[in-house]
Amino acid sequence: MKPWHEATTEERKAFVKSGAKVADLMREYLQPDWCNYPEALSWSMGCWSLCDEETKVSYEFCKTCTESKHYEAEKLH
Repeated sequence: MKPWHEATTEERKAFVKSGAKVADLMREYLQPDWCNYPEALSWSMGCWSLCDEETKVSYEFCKTCTESKHYEAEKLH
């Protein structure tokens, strides 16, 4: 399984255009390993930045998110 944030914009758009359901996304892709957000890939109830077709999520992008596993450490800097 590939992390969703590593899919290209084209792959993301094609996946969404295919009519895939939330369950398909959660079955076929992973959320980032630094992410503690419960079911982050559950679109409307998940992480909106992660689920967006064009946002390039990365550790740097997410490091100030309260759901990042490293949030407390980053907050101290």
